Amino acid sequence: MKLEWKKYSFGWQKETRLVLIDDDNVRRAIAIIVEHQKDKSETKSFYFYCTLHFGDTEGLFRSFESFEEAKREALQFLKKEAIESMKELTYIMNFIEKK
Repeated sequence: MKLEWKKYSFGWQKETRLVLIDDDNVRRAIAIIVEHQKDKSETKSFYFYCTLHFGDTEGLFRSFESFEEAKREALQFLKKEAIESMKELTYIMNFIEKK
C-alpha cells in the first residue's frame, strides 16, 4: 500500500486528494483539501474533508489560509482517526479470538 497526493481541477475549484492505493492498484481518497477562489480578486480559502471511514465524510468546519496549513491539519486529524480505528479493530480481533 502507498499514499499519494493527487491534484484535480473542476473549473474554479481545485482539490488535492490523499489517495490510498492498495496492492491491486485500487484507489480510495481518504482526505480531500478543497481550494476555493472564484476569481483572482477573492482570497483563497482551503477546506479539509476526511473520507477515511467507508465513504463517510467528516470535515474540519473552518477555513485555512494556506494549503500547507490545511495539509498539516488533515494529517493530524487522519493520524488521530487511524489510532482510534486501530484501537477498535484490535478490540474486535481480540474479542473474536476469544470465541
